[in-house]
This record gives sequence, structure tokens and C-alpha cells, in this order.
Amino acid sequence: RCSMIDIKERKETEKDLKLLAEVFSNAIEAAVIADSDLKILRVNQAFTDITGYCSTDVLGKNIRGLLADINSPGFVRSCVRKLKSDGVWQGELSLLNAAGDSFPTQQNISVVKGEDGHLVQVISLFSDISEKKKAEERLHYLAHYDALTGLPNWTFFNECLEHALSLTKRSNKQLALLVLGLDHFKNINDSLGHPVGDAILQEVAKRFGSALRKQDILARLGGDEFVVLLENMDGSGYAAHVASNLISTLLPVFEIDDKKLTLTTSIGVCIYDNEKWDSYTLIKNSESAMYLAKVNGRNRYDFYTPELTVQAMERVTLGNELRNAIEQQKLEVWYQPQYWLSSGEVFGAEALVRWNHPKFGSISPDKFIPIAEELGLINVLGQQVLENACSQMAEWLDQGLPLKVIAVNVSGHQVHSSDFETVVWSTLRLTGLAPRYLQLEITESVIMERAEHTIELLERLKSLGITLAVDDFGTGYSSLSYLKRLPVNKLKIDRAFVTGLPEDQNDEAIVRAVIALSQSLQLDVIAEGVETSEQERFLLQTGCEQGQGYLKGKPMPANAFVEAFLQA
Repeated sequence: RCSMIDIKERKETEKDLKLLAEVFSNAIEAAVIADSDLKILRVNQAFTDITGYCSTDVLGKNIRGLLADINSPGFVRSCVRKLKSDGVWQGELSLLNAAGDSFPTQQNISVVKGEDGHLVQVISLFSDISEKKKAEERLHYLAHYDALTGLPNWTFFNECLEHALSLTKRSNKQLALLVLGLDHFKNINDSLGHPVGDAILQEVAKRFGSALRKQDILARLGGDEFVVLLENMDGSGYAAHVASNLISTLLPVFEIDDKKLTLTTSIGVCIYDNEKWDSYTLIKNSESAMYLAKVNGRNRYDFYTPELTVQAMERVTLGNELRNAIEQQKLEVWYQPQYWLSSGEVFGAEALVRWNHPKFGSISPDKFIPIAEELGLINVLGQQVLENACSQMAEWLDQGLPLKVIAVNVSGHQVHSSDFETVVWSTLRLTGLAPRYLQLEITESVIMERAEHTIELLERLKSLGITLAVDDFGTGYSSLSYLKRLPVNKLKIDRAFVTGLPEDQNDEAIVRAVIALSQSLQLDVIAEGVETSEQERFLLQTGCEQGQGYLKGKPMPANAFVEAFLQA
């Protein structure tokens, strides 16, 4: 007797089960199947690859043993409640691998229930999201921290400042903001390159951090500007103390790539004492105080006062108009005669830039030159003055005027820029002026900022035939060890020492010393600021042969200078 049974459906089922088994085994995601008691029944190869556990290591063990302690008990309980109520839970869980290290996973957990509705199995599908988390953390870091120094950036700092302001409004404590700008830092980038500048910024950040409490916040606003937030202060004295310490941290010489560099900072301090101020206003006020510190000589700190807000607005307005004036070459070059004290004969002139504003009238260089430096306009302005002076001197010589020298002041920004030597040489070629008629005047403080670099530059300039003078001698470092190495032709006695002659004994002693020093080094010496015949007579008797000042003539336009010269 024969019977037949249709096994087509069974074969299809076996085929489906085999397919599911292959999918389970070869899935990219890790898979774990556990029973109703959460004991692991089966894992796939991806589970082993991700966790390092073989199936024999985990089969029969509770799935909770894979959870890392970083998952709080409360969080795990909420996951279980979600599974019981909805049958599905999705989210992030941290697991332990075979080495005992935790790693983050993206989980998709579901439950399988029997016909009676009771839980039969739990299925967990997950993937390792460690790399994704690292990428997110990196993005978060880049969004909140300065990549160069590791300090908080403006975005993160502003969040901290907003929070601090809200707390300060509810307390009796004070809050202070300090904005720090490195002095002449652009010169370092321009002359030594950004890699050296970056290395210095990293060292500056470390030094500043060492001068602060743990609760104080130091951030980098950008470029060479840093900011410090001081909370829970009992008075402004602490802010002054911190500012002083921050300045002191820069005193030790910076040694970068076998180069020894000195650096200073100017600091603006603003105490929060007006509830109407927001974070923007507080920073703006601190920056106004920092600018005041730079104007007052740099390497110092100054406190904000309401008057600075008005001055800051004027500076912004003046800065915009100065930029336009420079672009349109509206500034003028005037000339002050330099003469022999013995005969009164004019032998040269110093080129001095003047700005005759259409609304405000004559604006002092002491006011607009710092603005030009701050806005990065000084190199363009300096080049314009140099070209005008050389062109005018060439014209005067063509007219037959027996002048010997045209003196042009150069700023530290120009001297430390990488193309200054090229600018000077191309200007001489453009104007047709022989190098021997050009005298560049450089202050000793600029020379000493980067002495070795400047000495090498001056040697190259002198080899071109250009005359070099140390301006404002005696007001800066006055380092004799460097002075004897400088390839200069002349020392210029600052007007500050000439003003008190011949009554002031201290000024008299200094002037005598400078003249004696110049004679011993076989350098010419010229005194500026000569305003009385008594001063002129004293200088001549002491051995100074050249002078410049109001006694002979104030700075004047080129045509007026010719008239005055021809009448001399």
C-alpha cells in the first residue's frame, strides 16, 4: 500500500529558514538572540567581529553582562519598560568587548511573543558607532575650541560669558573681562613666517594659562587676541593683579627654532557693573581699554571708562576715513629742514606725513599713525611717504638745490615685513633718486625688537648706499652692545632731552653723553626739537653740529620749503 504526502510547503519553509540563517550569519550588523530570561541563545559572526567574543564565550549567559557601567541603571530600566510596552526599542547603548573596554553601539531591539502573548525571545541588532562618535566629538571640538592652542574659541567663550553674566546678576560678586592683544605680533608673522608665529601663540597660551585660577576661563578670540573671564571677584584689585601677572608671564625670552624673541602684551580690563551690558558690550569695552593700553605705550593694562566708548566710536569713524584717504592718496608729505648749527645752512629735510581732514582739520600723526598700524595700513602709508619723499628729492636735485639728504621715518611694521628691502630698492629705481641721498630713520626700540634680523637688514640697506639713522636715541633700550654692531651713520637726539636744555641738568648730562658716544663711534649726531637759540648754542658748544626744529622751520609743504630754503 502506498501513500503520498505533499512536502512542498515544508520544503519552502526549510528553504526560508536556511535563507534566514544565512542572512543572520552574514549580516553586517551584530545580532544577538536571547530567551525570555535574557540568556543568550545565538550570536552571529558580526557580533564576534565587533565584540571579540566567540559564541562559546557568551551562549547561556545573561545579555545584561554585555552592558557597560556607563549605562545608568535608570536608563536601562527605561529601555526595558519601552520594550514591554511597545515591543521595540531603538537608541544608543554602551557595551563591553572581550578586552573589557566599553564602546558605543546603535541598537535596534525587538521582542518576539508567543500565541499567548508572553515574551519568548529578545532580538538585538546593533552596530559599532565608535568612529561616528569620534567624528562627532571632533566636530564638536572644532566648533568650540581653537585648533591651534586648544583654548575655547569665541563661540564657546561667548556661551560661558552669557552664563556667567546671568549668574553675576543674581549675586553680590563681581565679574571682569580682560582682552589681551600681543604687541607687534604681525611683525613676527611677516618676517619669520606663520609656523614660527603659531609656535609662539601656543607657548603664549600655556604661559597665560599658568597665571590663572582653575575657574578662570582663558580663550583665544582669533589672531593674536586672547580673552580672560574672571568670576566671583570681591573687587577690581584682583583683576589688576591678574593683568599684571599675565604681562609678567611674557618676560622670559621665547626660544623658537633657535631664535630668541621678546614679546609683550597690552591688556584692556572691563569690570561688569552695568546690568544693561551684554556680552558684546563687555568685550567691546575691554577692547577699547586694550587699545588705550597700546596708545599709552604697550606692555601695560588699562581699565575701561565710559569716555573710552566715545573715543572708540571716533576711532572707528576715523579708521574708515583714514583707509579711504590712504587709498585715494589724500595724505600729504611735508618737509622740515635739517641744518648746520654753526652756519644755519640747510642741508636736508625730514619727510613727515600730514592729514588735513576735510571736516576735522589737521589731525596729528600721533593720533592716526597708531590707527594705521592697528588696521594694517601702515605699510601702504609708509610706502606712499617713501615714494613721495624720494620723488620730491629727485625733483629738487634736478632744480639744482644743493641738498644732501632726505630723511624718511620707517615703522616697525615696515622694517619687519619681508619685502621692505625690495620696496626701498624699487622706490629708488622708480624715482631715479641715487641711494646716497636717502636716509632711513629707525627707532632703537624697533631695532631691539628683533635685533639680529634688523642688523642684517640694515647691513644690506647700507650696502646699497643708503644712509641710516637711529631715531629717538636714548628713549628705548639703548643697548651699547648692539649699538656698536649697528651699521648706522647717525644718531638722532630725541626732542624730549633737548626741550630742557640748557637749564635741566639731567637733560644736559644725557645730551653730553649721547654726543660723546657718537663721537667715539664716529657717528654723526643731529638734535631734533631745537626751538631756542640757547638750545642751539649749547648743542653747538657740546659738539653737536646738526639740528632740526621750530627755530629753523616747522614742517611745511614742498613749495613752502623751497621758498624758505632759497631765502636762507
